[in-house]
Amino acid sequence: RRPGPELSSAGSRLKAGWVFHWLGDPQALRPEAVMPRLFAATREGDLQRYAVAVYLGSLGQLPDGSSGGNASTAAQGESLYNRTGCIVCHETFDGHPARATLSHLAAKTTPSALAQYLLNPAAIDPAGRMPNFKLSQNDANALAVFLIGRDSSAEKLELPKGPTMTELRSVLQPGSSTSAAEALEFASTPVEKHLVAYGRRVMQEK
Repeated sequence: RRPGPELSSAGSRLKAGWVFHWLGDPQALRPEAVMPRLFAATREGDLQRYAVAVYLGSLGQLPDGSSGGNASTAAQGESLYNRTGCIVCHETFDGHPARATLSHLAAKTTPSALAQYLLNPAAIDPAGRMPNFKLSQNDANALAVFLIGRDSSAEKLELPKGPTMTELRSVLQPGSSTSAAEALEFASTPVEKHLVAYGRRVMQEK
């Protein structure tokens, strides 16, 4: 079975909102995606993928979301994109559909994080097909600025409103009878901390 990408530092490159929507329907974001739908189309399924998104988002810190570039940088990136053969895999080419659609990148990551991936794709996705083009830091930055800049008007894919403490308790402690002290401890723990723990558990079970 093909191993998935490295996730121990997922929060340093993936936005939680994108993760939530990706888990709901991978093929809606990338028609050629082989990732199956792992979560039921129910409220419990929504809570599970919300928790997983929050958990993965806690594993690292996204770098600065600003592009760090300008129109000239984006033009340089576009030239590289067309010149190095990226369109063969990432665009409809010679009558064949894209093998790896590049959509919703602005909702998925930041230019700085994308540039780091482009410098060494195998460090993040060892089983992926993306080759290492031995880009310079400047070229990686330019490509990232171009790719995310052209995608900036796409759907934002934000996280929806999170669950209430009551909803969380119904999932984490279903039908359990707890003492007043345990109930107080649960209620006094921040929602995000509950979500991170629940998301970790869901991933272990999946």
